[in-house]
Amino acid sequence: MVVRQWRFAWAVSALFSAIILAGCAGRDDYGSGVSRPAAVERLTFRLGAIEIVDRTRPAATGPDAVTEFAVPLREAMLEWANGRLAATSGLPGRIRFTATEAKAIREPLEGTPGVRGWFTRDQAERVTVTVSGQIEAVQNDGRLIASATARSEGFRTFVEKIKPEERRNGLNALQKEVLKAFGSELERQVRAEMPSLLQ
Repeated sequence: MVVRQWRFAWAVSALFSAIILAGCAGRDDYGSGVSRPAAVERLTFRLGAIEIVDRTRPAATGPDAVTEFAVPLREAMLEWANGRLAATSGLPGRIRFTATEAKAIREPLEGTPGVRGWFTRDQAERVTVTVSGQIEAVQNDGRLIASATARSEGFRTFVEKIKPEERRNGLNALQKEVLKAFGSELERQVRAEMPSLLQ
């Protein structure tokens, strides 16, 4: 009887240990409980250099401009490229990343009309963030070897009379989500279109 009880206790302990380890394995450095995607790892190409080009339009101005990001969207996209793309000197040529679109648009939303609107906290605005870009592998003489493109878009709505800090946090989270999706799609395209050029 003592042996059976010990074996049962050991089995239960092992089961709980496995569950705890599985939960820890699924967490990233921020404890979000979601595994880090491959897109956040550096993409290393077997070419001699990385060139980063900005061909985005100037940020919008006026009442519908979205300027509360901790880092302006265009700068965040270029920082993403600087942090994610790397090159070695294995083959002649270079990798050219071109940012083609980085915009955030604010759209006011209609509230509840009449007396009912006095007691309703409506969604007051929708902010849509869009980024797009491409990666080109180019020979030293300028000839194109291969290319990959990606585009990502996301939106978030904000309630009326929201606190400025809550709005900024929401905008920064939206920017992060869109750039994360962009990175995942661009990496998928790169691995499909130019696998032989990756380290």
